[in-house]
Amino acid sequence: MDMGKKTVPHPGSLKSLAIHPDAPGPARIRAAHIMTGHVISVHRDATVKDVARLLLEKNITALPVMVHGRIVGIISESDLLHREELGNVPLVCETDSTDPSCRKAFGTCAEDLMTPVVVTVDEKATLAEIADIMDREHIKHVPVVRAEHLVGIGSRADIVRALILRPDNSHGPMSNDDDIIRARVIEALIAIPGASAWLTEVDVDQGVVTLSGMVQDEAVLDSSRKVVADIPYVTAVKDHRAVPQSTWG
Repeated sequence: MDMGKKTVPHPGSLKSLAIHPDAPGPARIRAAHIMTGHVISVHRDATVKDVARLLLEKNITALPVMVHGRIVGIISESDLLHREELGNVPLVCETDSTDPSCRKAFGTCAEDLMTPVVVTVDEKATLAEIADIMDREHIKHVPVVRAEHLVGIGSRADIVRALILRPDNSHGPMSNDDDIIRARVIEALIAIPGASAWLTEVDVDQGVVTLSGMVQDEAVLDSSRKVVADIPYVTAVKDHRAVPQSTWG
């Protein structure tokens, strides 16, 4: 069975983007920034019940199908809607049992359910490219790959979530400004105990992050600064945060 897949990175070419991913200029939010990195997947031999159980228990709507670490297909909830067990077999199966929908209806494993031709994006694809691919291919999820190996999965919800992170007073394309870095810095500080994100003001100018305000725990000053410095496209960190003096005496 042909398990071919196609990587559709851009209406043009992503080759130059992959060669020069860190070219000077404004930050660009990419697939690697918005994707879900911990991907739940199944082997092509997994049973239909195993697939259904994973979708339900993990509260997900799509499952990549893997063989030897490579993605060979994808299963969505819609692939389980027309099943023999539900008494909902496609009418075409009465006259043409070779139709692909019949395999989904009567099949016993993930390989029978999956869509074998998978559209993927490179981890360096931009937000605009991902949205364009989803719209053009009429898909709700897109696997994210690095050298053909699955590293994450992006969804329409991830794109909507990226819009929420944008400051209210920002203008211009989201794929081309420092607001992306600012949102990532705030997210990172919120995740660090003692970093006092609510007491910190974050400014970003051409990749240079300036932190000002207060931090309640002096022990996290250095560690949080290093976390911020490691955020993609941050070129420098200016840390002006202070630790409030104790008033106990």
